Amino acid sequence: GLETATLITGIWHPASVVVPKRTTVNQKPEYMVAKKLLVHALIFISFFLGIKPFAQNLTRIDSLQNALKTAGQDTNRVIILNELIWRLRHNLNHTNLPKYEKEAIALAKELDFPRGVAYAYRNIGYININKGDYSVALSYFDSCLMFSKEKGYRRGEALAYSGIGWALTDIGRSSEGIDNYKKALAIYNKLKDSLRIEDVYINMGNNYYVTGNYPDALNSYMLCLRSAERSGNQGNEGSAYFGLALVFTMQRNYTEALHYYQKQLRISEEKGDILTIAYTFNNMGVIYKELGNYPEALHYFNESRRMKQEQGDVAGTAEAFANIGDLYLNQGEYKKALENFRTALTLFQKSN
Repeated sequence: GLETATLITGIWHPASVVVPKRTTVNQKPEYMVAKKLLVHALIFISFFLGIKPFAQNLTRIDSLQNALKTAGQDTNRVIILNELIWRLRHNLNHTNLPKYEKEAIALAKELDFPRGVAYAYRNIGYININKGDYSVALSYFDSCLMFSKEKGYRRGEALAYSGIGWALTDIGRSSEGIDNYKKALAIYNKLKDSLRIEDVYINMGNNYYVTGNYPDALNSYMLCLRSAERSGNQGNEGSAYFGLALVFTMQRNYTEALHYYQKQLRISEEKGDILTIAYTFNNMGVIYKELGNYPEALHYFNESRRMKQEQGDVAGTAEAFANIGDLYLNQGEYKKALENFRTALTLFQKSN
């Protein structure tokens, strides 16, 4: 663990690594460092959350909405509705979202379609997490759990336990979160669902990470990695590499952190995932800054900034300028630092 609570500024964390909303008084220094770092988390990264790049996601949403116009009152309509709800979970102001939510549950129940009901409850639970309405989110996950138990739908039970684990972790009830993740893991193991097993390991790793429990975080990410290597799931393999790199960075083991970032980069480059590459470069820049290798840090920060600008990521570009400003500040180049901080501020205001 860390010897002090020195803050490593500028590290980017996937949004799936949540910021605990309520905390206890007596927390370890490592926990407070991790929590402070998570302030820098932005809205998404494709390989961590399973979200497609933004433009591709919008195209899929348009396609689903068109399909909904001709869909009958059958299970296929429920499946379309549930995918729409899931893909809109970060677009909380979408005018049709409440209508989709109500229709998905009502139609799935009318058709006696347990899978449809369970996924609808689960998806709406995550939407309420994104709204910050944790009591409402937990009520939907509980409904998913009770309904799935009643119908004997084990996958639905696992979905519910995972959702409960996420919500409890997010509000600082980390040990209860782990308990629920373990219940989900037990079910997915019986179902031999390697993808979901890997997802749970990632979530457990994230839980341990934010509480400063780095040995268990490393173990969880490594279990995900081993499973992903066997299953050939590159997305979860990349997630595991990123998680391992974050933990090694927090432990000041920069050689290992860079090793895993390089492994993750190879996957992102193969997939052509420019934004993930940009955020990885950001974190590599932070490491080189901590090592005092300012030219190398500047190189990675500038590359990160360039890619984010090309992708239209305004908030990410702002963070890149802020990191460059901080780098110049460390070197006593105050004029350059101020210029970059001002640019970052303007972009942060533009991106809300």
